[in-house]
Amino acid sequence: MDNFEYNFELLKATRESKKVSAHSIAADLCLGERHIVSIENNSLQYFASKSLKYASLKKYIAALGLKNEDVISKFYEVAPHITDLGHIYSISAVAFSTSFWKKLTPAQQAIVQAAADEGIKLQDKLIADGDDEAVKKGGSLSMEDLMKLHGIK
Repeated sequence: MDNFEYNFELLKATRESKKVSAHSIAADLCLGERHIVSIENNSLQYFASKSLKYASLKKYIAALGLKNEDVISKFYEVAPHITDLGHIYSISAVAFSTSFWKKLTPAQQAIVQAAADEGIKLQDKLIADGDDEAVKKGGSLSMEDLMKLHGIK
């Protein structure tokens, strides 16, 4: 992962063609605007490590409706052993920056906290139900069955 290359110009052009601000997409991805700008400028600035930048890059690519292999050069050389199932979007952790949280009123904080708690409980239940169903079927589910089980079309 030390030397992955990607088409940063395509990312910015795609975002701008969709008339989406860097600030807006950053908020959608739970990133800072500076992270989006850093990705679009092919910079490591504001990322603690290359692996964090890579994970954020993949989230950004997906949010723009692009494919990893269309943006990241030699995608499978960067991650030679990858299984992208595309069906696990876990809400097991919800995080906000302190500055964002402090801007919310106590009532807003309570609403966000309640929604996060509800989402986490639902995610845990869906995972447990799916695991129970897979065990009942003896672990012999086809990909189509797994997709149906998890509500993927």
